[in-house]
Amino acid sequence: MEKLDKNTYANMLAMLESPDEENKVVAFECIKNTDLKTNMVYIILLMKEANIKREFWVEHVPEITRTVESIIHKIYDISFSRILNVIHRYTLSLEDKQFLMDRYAKYLEKCLELDKDLVIEIKIKTNDKS
Repeated sequence: MEKLDKNTYANMLAMLESPDEENKVVAFECIKNTDLKTNMVYIILLMKEANIKREFWVEHVPEITRTVESIIHKIYDISFSRILNVIHRYTLSLEDKQFLMDRYAKYLEKCLELDKDLVIEIKIKTNDKS
């Protein structure tokens, strides 16, 4: 599988969160066939955002899970700041950083949805100095 993007990420997240076990297995198979270095941010975010227990990650993608755990330390406690540290440590692309910021903005919007009278638009952009 090639580099993931926001569309394939959304599809894989939906498959992992599907009540249909076959969808989850297919998603894990896609993850297994994905280059971790190229797609590290996307895979770590899938681990963070999908409602999947660690045991299923270990069962279906053990090597990826071990590698991510060696980088993040605990896949059940992944924070956006830890992922940002991974981006900096491994000098990942500006596109990866922007994707993380977009997901963080969505997370903040979800948190604020609890107050129906509050309307907030959040846009986080990286500073491209190229």
